[in-house]
Amino acid sequence: MFKPGFVPAATNTSQWLANWVPAQRAPYNTTNKWFTSNYTVTNNPPPFTVGAAGYVWGFSGGETAGEWILFRATNWTWPAPNPESPIVLFWTARNATTIVLGEIQTSGAFHMKSAAVSGALAPTVTWDEWRVTELAVSGNGTQKDLNANGVPDVLDYALHRGANPDPGAWLEWYDTGTERYLELRIPRRRDRQATFLVEVSDDLVTWESGSSVTEVVEDTAEALVVQDRTPLGEGGGRRFMRVQTIVGN
Repeated sequence: MFKPGFVPAATNTSQWLANWVPAQRAPYNTTNKWFTSNYTVTNNPPPFTVGAAGYVWGFSGGETAGEWILFRATNWTWPAPNPESPIVLFWTARNATTIVLGEIQTSGAFHMKSAAVSGALAPTVTWDEWRVTELAVSGNGTQKDLNANGVPDVLDYALHRGANPDPGAWLEWYDTGTERYLELRIPRRRDRQATFLVEVSDDLVTWESGSSVTEVVEDTAEALVVQDRTPLGEGGGRRFMRVQTIVGN
């Protein structure tokens, strides 16, 4: 549901997220071509007021290479809740009458086809939502590796790696010509509720973090790059970097 007064269009995708209030998130099953759940109306706080226009927003990928589809039908309006007989919303693409973004066909090579979107964020996927849809579990356990890919689940979530065993964060050098510094590059997704704490050490025992010991040299949609402020010492001096991933809901 979009906030009152906002009309989504293919030309204002960068404003969708700020105006979007989801009733429910459901993964799309590519095998049977169904969204995997219905929604039961039990209340209607704003913007879910009686008569408000309902939409289905499908998305995949990230902000730099995402694909979206948005559609609705003229009769998809929010109902008044009925405690005696709760109303189940069952909206399907085949009944859509307004296609804001993407394509829907009743026959042919595809039923739904998303459209490329860049420079705009899709709705945030929370840690709990990701665990339910990707791992079929709920709760905490950030150090577990339930998909057995050798990477803690929390990194799969934060870095959007899924079954890919490469966690995606790596160390590299920054050479000024006279000194060398360690840098940690962390590929990430802004639609994940995750933050990264980068720490440095010279003995693997005492670790430090913050602007006095590290410097953020890149903070973009694709990556967070943090540089150690202490150069590598001559004669075998050592420096180490590590990252802690913190998730929220």
